[in-house]
Amino acid sequence: MVWQFDHAVIVVRDLDKAIADYEAAGFAVVRGGRHPDTSAENGLIGLGGDTYLELFSFAEPAKAPRHHANWPPFERGGGFGSFWCRTTAIADDVTRMRAAGVRAEDSRAGSRVRPDGFEVKFRLMVPSRDEFPHVPALIEDVTPLAERLPHPTPHRNGVRHISTIDCAVPDPQKAAAFYSGMLGRAAAVEGRTLSVQIGATLLRMTESAGPAVGVQSIELDSNTGKRATIGANAAISAFA
Repeated sequence: MVWQFDHAVIVVRDLDKAIADYEAAGFAVVRGGRHPDTSAENGLIGLGGDTYLELFSFAEPAKAPRHHANWPPFERGGGFGSFWCRTTAIADDVTRMRAAGVRAEDSRAGSRVRPDGFEVKFRLMVPSRDEFPHVPALIEDVTPLAERLPHPTPHRNGVRHISTIDCAVPDPQKAAAFYSGMLGRAAAVEGRTLSVQIGATLLRMTESAGPAVGVQSIELDSNTGKRATIGANAAISAFA
């Protein structure tokens, strides 16, 4: 098992408006299509290292399953969903997660129908963000990875990578034990923060006693040396 960082989810109420806002901020956004079983639809922002940002919404909220992991942030008006890692052995990973104490669902089939009609297929596992905000969701491709990824397109703002995912977690030591076991390398807490590097992306998990857990902000780097932050309510900051 070798994990790679795959994508981070930004839940929005109005996908058309979100796409327009991100394009106005200099991002190239492509329509990803719809998940036929949930009415979910998305826009994709392709980044380096075969990673991307997913702008996620429900086209028909009345038909959206209320148990969907992205329903709570959608109902609140938008925010962050899970961050995802790509694997080639999702069933084995679920078994290992359970052995590490994570109450993980069985992996299940998923699909998305692109605007050109092609059906992208994959398997996925989404942990509870409330109970396990330090655990990534997992995805394993069934159709080729290249069919799921947005075509690489230069962004006018020069963005290249997701440099940092900042998360709030109740117990960084628990997160450190989890990543040490899953990645097979030491993960140590310094002060109140755990930092775990997966490819070009740093997962930074800081202890928080508050009710808000999970992703708090996403930092992006660019070829100009400047960085942008996507923060509360998925708002984009100016590059600095």
